[in-house]
Formats: sequence, structure tokens, C-alpha cells
Amino acid sequence: MRLGTHCRIVPRRGFSWGLALGVSLGAGAGIAQTPPRAQTRTDEGPTPIHVSATDTATVIYNTDNRNTQRADVASVTDDGWGAASNRADLRAGWGQWELGLTLDSVWFYVSPTPSDVGLRLLALEHGGRLPQRYDERDAAFFVSKTQQAVDELSDRFVSWNYPAKYSLTYRSPELEVALGDFYAQFGRGLVLSARKQNEVAADQTIRGIRATGRLRHDGLRVNATGLYGMPNPLRIDTTSGRVLTSTAQSRGALATIADAGMPTAVSSVWDDEPRPNFAPDTLYGAELEGRSRSFALSLAGTRLERGCVSTAAGCLPLSSDLVRSASTIDTFGASAGLPDLWGYGAFYVEYAHQVLSDFRSSVVNDQQRTVSGDAWYGSLNLYEEPVALTVEAKHYRRFYPLRANVDVGHAREFSSAQFSNAPTTMPVWNDTEFEGFNTCVTGGRAKVDVRVERGVDVFAWLGRFHTWAESVAAATCDVSDENVNRVWDLAQGTQLTSDDRQTHGELSFGLRFDSTERQVTDAEGQATNVFYREVYLRHDWVFGLSGGNALQFQGWHRRRRQTLGGPEHPWWSGITTTGFQWGPRVNLALGLEYDQNPAFPDTYVNGQVRYELPPGLVSWLTGPSSVTAFAGQRQGGLRCVAGICRVFPPFEGVRAEFTGSF
Repeated sequence: MRLGTHCRIVPRRGFSWGLALGVSLGAGAGIAQTPPRAQTRTDEGPTPIHVSATDTATVIYNTDNRNTQRADVASVTDDGWGAASNRADLRAGWGQWELGLTLDSVWFYVSPTPSDVGLRLLALEHGGRLPQRYDERDAAFFVSKTQQAVDELSDRFVSWNYPAKYSLTYRSPELEVALGDFYAQFGRGLVLSARKQNEVAADQTIRGIRATGRLRHDGLRVNATGLYGMPNPLRIDTTSGRVLTSTAQSRGALATIADAGMPTAVSSVWDDEPRPNFAPDTLYGAELEGRSRSFALSLAGTRLERGCVSTAAGCLPLSSDLVRSASTIDTFGASAGLPDLWGYGAFYVEYAHQVLSDFRSSVVNDQQRTVSGDAWYGSLNLYEEPVALTVEAKHYRRFYPLRANVDVGHAREFSSAQFSNAPTTMPVWNDTEFEGFNTCVTGGRAKVDVRVERGVDVFAWLGRFHTWAESVAAATCDVSDENVNRVWDLAQGTQLTSDDRQTHGELSFGLRFDSTERQVTDAEGQATNVFYREVYLRHDWVFGLSGGNALQFQGWHRRRRQTLGGPEHPWWSGITTTGFQWGPRVNLALGLEYDQNPAFPDTYVNGQVRYELPPGLVSWLTGPSSVTAFAGQRQGGLRCVAGICRVFPPFEGVRAEFTGSF
């Protein structure tokens, strides 16, 4: 399993390269791409059998990642641990049938113990060294922190081997049936979106059955899809060592079968019974879609039935927030599109209605049995050389993502796992939509691209949003003026490409102004309407060199001010990476991150080398294979892709990875 910080140059077209930064994850199941299959030799007549396999083995060691805080157990338990993980992805195809199996294994060969955590925190209380003599306060402090560490480590650094994904699929022009794990998305994701997001180490599938029937007649295509299953996130997060575990008390009838072989909770010295941090849900879904060259129509719906933990007091939710404490979540949507506006563009609009009902906690009034919401999303694309215009708009009211059913108090690393995704209308890398920004918002963005001349393009965008879920509780969606945040987001940039396309670059400059209607108090006790401010510069330059080599410089530099949750004064932060592609096989990268926020270390330095094995070097490797080594530091914090965000822990250590295709 490839999971950790990486920076590598990825081939695009010709000698054009792009630099990827973040977290990578090996191939999954369902619709995940697989390497070329090795075909068995057959005589004419019998259907050939296609077999392929990809294996990714990783060894990682994390030292002190420099985030330790006094009396904070979580900031100590993420130091001094190491893991060896393996993901074996197997595929076998015979005619219209395909069988897939992904086995995940992880062995934590070293990890902190509760007593280690207690002693280290006690030393911090005494200036970094353990005292010569202990008093009653020291003893009480040590016992308290050791107990907290036992609780924190009960579902961390536990070695497992389990079938992460498996599937059996039948495909024909008229019918496709998938049994096991599969990806699924209805429309633009308002109703359902179960897919892989490598950048945030997410691989969300549904484990169950999906059937799609297809009908074509005179240019009209009609697809009908039905699915039933259990939302299935990855169970082990090797960036933190956290494991999602369930028990018999947290599994329903479907999960008793579908969750077989998956990680289960174990008891500790402080718990009489194993404590689950994950309860499998049940999901029903259907979509009817019609398409032609001139129009597209779709109707879709899902019902999510929440799992819970059976106790003597009843069936209790793992988390008491609005989305996870609702017994059922019904979402229905309709979309319409004009894919060809007389050759000058395309138009798309989608509406969804959502009902959350039968809450298992006091998150709503006793008299309020349901909470309903609506979402509108639309996009318009127009193009006429040399100008292209893109306009996206959204209007969401109490519209929530289908969050995975986890205990956010004991599995915070999985709190962002979700199975629907409302469009943000912003670039995929945007990470400044705070709290529940996208659950109660109205606004949009317009972007213009202009080709000035061959190899020279300029672009600019302007975004305007009103949100009522960023500086107040997201569950209320009270659209009164005192709760609103008003946001302006604008940027301008230039793209340059050489005639031979071996050299290209992009430079953009942007601003974001986020202000509250009411005044808020900053860290110095001053009243202000400033919620967030940012000025940034992004650049990506690739220079093609002789001999098939390439040099790349990429960076993101930000001047930021955050009133709530930020430091007292504005600060600079950023990342810059230098990559060098040496021939077709060797990739080198050096990264530097910096942050003036006093809550974090000043700098982070890392380096990586990647070597693509030549074909035939090893006889049993029949497809693309590589070896990667990383050493250094990576800053933690919030990372987002297309509106899905999660907080990663900082990393400092080494990582080695081998990927082989068979």
C-alpha cells in the first residue's frame, strides 16, 4: 500500500511533466485501473484467460514529528512507530467475467506503549527530564496519561491482514452486474459518490451488488442502475496507524456477511467489552439515465440506513452529530444537460432533496423528527476561439454529505470519509472552505480562458459566495444576516508552452477575502469582521532538456490571516519543490515547506528518488515496476481535493516502496 508523503514527476504528453505532492494509494478494486494483463496461450476456440497482479510493498518509519505538546497524549502517540505494509491486487478475466481481489496487510513492527507515553509526558512537565523523586501529583499525572494512552492506542498500531476489496463482474453491451466491491456515482455526486481520492488517502467502495441494464436505439441510450450494499471505506490508515474496527454488536444483517474477515475490535485492560469505532451502514440506490447527442436526463435516489451499537439501553450511534445520528438519510435527485449547445458549449443542472430522520441523539429537538434540505448545482461552458467561459453556481440548504459511520472521538482520521460529494465550484486544491461551508451556501464562480497567441494563454476567475455554516453551527443553516460570511475569491494567471511542447509553465496570483457580517474577536481581543484573508502565488515551470531529461520548479506561497483558530498576526506559509527527470527511468525531487505560524515548526525538508525498472530486468515482472525511497519531513494539516478534506499528521522519517506488476 503506497501511503505517505511523496513528490514525483509524472509524465504527461511528450516531455511535459507534472509534480504530484501529497499522499498516494495503490490500486483498489472495482473500476480501478489495472496493469496490462498477461494472456494465456490458447488455441482457437476456448476463451482465453487473462491474469494480472500488482503488488505494492512499503516500509515506513516515523520518528519524532515535532508536534509534541504538554499533557497532549495524541501528540506523543504519533512518534516512534514503524510499519511494513503490502497491497496485493489480483485480477483474472475470462470472456465477459472478471474477478478482482485486493489483500491488505500491515505489520507495525514498532510502536509506543502506554507507559512510554506517560513517562514522556511526565518528563515534559519537568522541563524535558524525568524527576529524581516523584510526588503524588507526578504519580496521578502518570496514571492519568497512561490510561488515556491505553484508550488512544486501543485501535492504533494493530497489525491486520484482511480482504480490503473483492469483486466479481459480468459485462456485456446490454448488462453489467458487479458483486462485491464497486465504485458508483450518480450525477455530479450530490446523491452518491463512492470513489477513490488518492490525494486524501481515500478509497471508498460499496460492498454488495450493482446491476446496470443498457438499451440503445437510434442514438438514444437508456441506462438503469440498481445497487444494494454496505459502504466500505479503507479500514487501515497507515499515515496514523489507526484501524477501523467493528464488533458483532455494531453489525447489521448485511454486514455480518459483507464484513467477514475485516478488522474487529479487541478488548483492553480498561474495557470489559471490545469497543467498535465503526458501524457498517446499509445503502440502497437507483438511477435511470437517458442520453442522446442533444440532451441528457437522469433520476437518482439513495437511502442510507445507519448502523448502530446494540446495548442494553438500545441501539446507540457512534457519534452524536446530525449526519451520523440520523437513522435514515434519503436523497433524491434529478439532472438535465445539453451536451452540445449548437457546437459552442454545454449546459448542466442538477437538483437534489435530502431528508434525515429518526435521530438517535439529542442533536435536534424532541419534536423535530426530520431535517430536510435541498441542493441546486449548475454549470455552463461556452467556447469560441480564442475565448472559453466556464460558469458554475450552487445553492445548498441543509444539504450534508453521507459521512461514513465512524466514532469521530476515537477514529478522527476517518471523519472525512464520505459517500456523496456536493460540487464546490472551486479548484480541486482549494482548502479555505472552513467548517460546514458547503452545507449552507449560495454562490458561484466564473472563469475565462483566452488564447493570446500560439503557446500563450491567460485566464482569470471571480468567485462570490454567501455561506451560513462557516462561523456558526453548520446544523442550523440559519440564513439570517448576522450568521453570514461573505466571500470574494479571484485569481489571474498565465500559461506558456513552447512550440515543441517540451517546456511549459503556469503562473497564477490569487486573493481570497472572507468576512463575517457580525464582528468576531481575534486572538488579541479585538473585534473585527475579518474571518479569513489570503494572498497567494502558485507556479509550475517545466523545462525540457536534451537527452529526454526535464527540470521542474513548482511552488505555492501564501500570506494568510485567520481570526478564529489562527495565530495573532498574519503569517507566511508555502511549499516549493524541485524535480529532475533523468532519462526515462530516474526521477529525483527535493521539497521544502515553511510556515511562520508559531504552532508549527518553521521548515520541513524532504527528498525522494524513484527508479522505474526496465522491462526484462526481472523475468517475473511483466508490467510497469518501480522502486521509491523518501527521507525527510512533511508538514501535517488540512489537505483537500474537490471539496473532500482531511487533516494529516506531520511526518518525519523514511519510507521505501516497491511496486511490481506481474
